[in-house]
Amino acid sequence: MSWIFGDTCGFEFTFLTSLQRKVLVRYYLEDWSDRQIADSLGVTVSLVNLRRRQALELLCNEFDVDITKLKRTRKSGIAKNKSIKED
Repeated sequence: MSWIFGDTCGFEFTFLTSLQRKVLVRYYLEDWSDRQIADSLGVTVSLVNLRRRQALELLCNEFDVDITKLKRTRKSGIAKNKSIKED
């Protein structure tokens, strides 16, 4: 949690808000959807999407990365903690 609050994050992430850091972790590292993130944080999906895009733009500008070349491969919508029964 100290990374989320900016206490232990690297300089590159200090200009992001704690909400932006939470969204990035859940979206990119934990593979959550915007809907799942919004529900967990008690905010709207559009706010999650906006904050994620803003954070990504800030990081891409900071590191001189072409944002159009970034892709995220999603798992096919299988929710975490949900077991799948095989016949």
